[in-house]
Amino acid sequence: METGVDLSRPKVIGIGAAGVLAAFALGYFLNLFLQVNGKSGIPEWVSLLLAAVVFLIIFLLQTLFIKSARLLNDILILESLALVAPFILGFSLYVLLAYASALFFFWAGTKRGQREIDNQVKIKFFRIERHTLPHVLTGLSLFMSLVYVNAIGLDKLGVTKKQIQAMLQPAEPLIQRLVAKDFNMNLSVYQFTDLIITQQLAEQLGIQPNLIPATLKNEAISQSLNNLRQSAAGYGIAFKNSDTLSDVVYNYSIKQVERIPSAFRFAIPAGVVLIAFLTVKGVAVLLHWLAALPAYLIYEILLAVGFARLSLESRSREIIILK
Repeated sequence: METGVDLSRPKVIGIGAAGVLAAFALGYFLNLFLQVNGKSGIPEWVSLLLAAVVFLIIFLLQTLFIKSARLLNDILILESLALVAPFILGFSLYVLLAYASALFFFWAGTKRGQREIDNQVKIKFFRIERHTLPHVLTGLSLFMSLVYVNAIGLDKLGVTKKQIQAMLQPAEPLIQRLVAKDFNMNLSVYQFTDLIITQQLAEQLGIQPNLIPATLKNEAISQSLNNLRQSAAGYGIAFKNSDTLSDVVYNYSIKQVERIPSAFRFAIPAGVVLIAFLTVKGVAVLLHWLAALPAYLIYEILLAVGFARLSLESRSREIIILK
């Protein structure tokens, strides 16, 4: 029996097709999530998470099962194209860079994984996985960061209110859980203060919010606004009670950008990409074991049902001997 080659072309094609479909699904759900900005809640997170896990599982299996470097390279190109396909209507330099980075890190992960296979006398799944998935996760993190910056329209021309709102939107669900369930960035400063003060007084007095005396409530809101205005002034932030929270953040951001010499403002998008990358990369680490353990179970099942089998390979190689 010949070893080191792919003996079943239909199985190779099937694995490759599954990888391409999984990559397209991941790109589709990522694009959907960026479009809705998480406004409709958990479903977009769940779909995106599941798509990412499925893609990582298939990617790891294709690294294990497919031997032909040429076929694997073709599959990686198709997977990268499928991943970027949902973003083609918003094509820009960011999308092109996202495609290139995904392809490069997919290729690097595959090469490291197969090199580890070649160096092993006995196949050790988790050692191969540790050499493969980190590169793939890095590629996905960079891809997501670049298409995110492309989605919010950030460029060297400056910062717009729409961009600021898009960047702040993902934080709303967290603030709603930690601070107040009715929170959103479109609240005016007065409305936000009213919301917080009402909640605090209701807890302190042990009564329903609508039973709080109006005089007590108005006095507390006025005092809080004065304290907030004084604290903000120390950071160079000025606002009116009618300004929305996103207005306050936007105005402050504009002042900070204006302090940057125009020759260096090109670095703003790069900084946002870096921040987004580090954020996504930190979350992506959690995907490692979410994908590795199911992939191992599927790998063992496929071996057990005869989809693939382990075989011994004898090799001759040159060595240097001192005489």
